[in-house]
Formats: sequence, structure tokens, C-alpha cells
Amino acid sequence: MLEWKNMDLLSAYSSLCSATPPSLKMVLAGEKGAVRVNDYMLPMAAGLKWNYAARPVDDKILSVLRELASEAGLAQKYRYLANGNIVNTGENRRVLHHLTRGQLLENVIVDGKDKREFYLEQLRKIESFADKVHTGNIVNESGERFTTVVQIGIGGSDLGPRA
Repeated sequence: MLEWKNMDLLSAYSSLCSATPPSLKMVLAGEKGAVRVNDYMLPMAAGLKWNYAARPVDDKILSVLRELASEAGLAQKYRYLANGNIVNTGENRRVLHHLTRGQLLENVIVDGKDKREFYLEQLRKIESFADKVHTGNIVNESGERFTTVVQIGIGGSDLGPRA
């Protein structure tokens, strides 16, 4: 069973709070700045790269962040979330909105139903609705095609994907 603690109760958090961020003006200056830009970059999907050279971190802070992730059991908790275990301890429920973006790890079966299929069905409904709006099958009360869509107040992790 995973242990859930507030981050401020973890010893690595105290270390992080006492760490001194580097001066970005100093670390980005001159040739060492070019080296930092190259070193503080991670490959992402589709050939994109995430560069965090302009963030107030250095190798010491990154090491403390790794310690914090380890002490918090972040990788294990992410696996729990992705596999559909109950991770919202305040409401004692699953957090499944990630299924709108694809199946990450194991199938999430709850009460004999594949929850991924539920989200796929919702995405099909959204696609069908959007197609009807784009083709003019759904129009405003005057019979005119819509030109603008505004979505306001979609809510949290449960309501957002539903919207």
C-alpha cells in the first residue's frame, strides 16, 4: 500500500526549501549560457524538445527534486493513477481523466467495464457534435452557422473531460 503524506512533511521538501536558486543572469551569460541551454533540454514527443535552462534550477536543485520524487513515491503513485487505482484520497475515488488522452498502462476495468471505452465513446460524441457544427447540421436559433465556440467553467478533473 502506498503512503500518502503532504509534501511539506517530507525531508527532501525541507532540503528543497533551503536550496538557493541560481542567478539566471549568471548561469545564462556567455558561453556557459549556451552550454546550459544545451544541457537543460529534454526530448519530448514528435521531435519537440523541452528546454528549462531559463528556470531557476541547477544540478543541486534537480538532485533534491529527484530525492523528493523518490521520497514521495511519485513513480509508484503515477502507476497507481494510470492503472485506475483510487488516488483521490480526499474523495476516495479514481482519477481517470488521463484516459481521454490514451491508455497508458494496464486496462482500467471497474465493475466489469473498461473505463477506457467510456472515454473513447465520449470522444466519439464530441467528434460527432463538432462535425455537425462544422458542416452546419447544427445552427443557431436564426438558422445561421456558428463561427465561435466558448466553453466556460468546465470544472475539475471529472467535468473537464466530460465537457
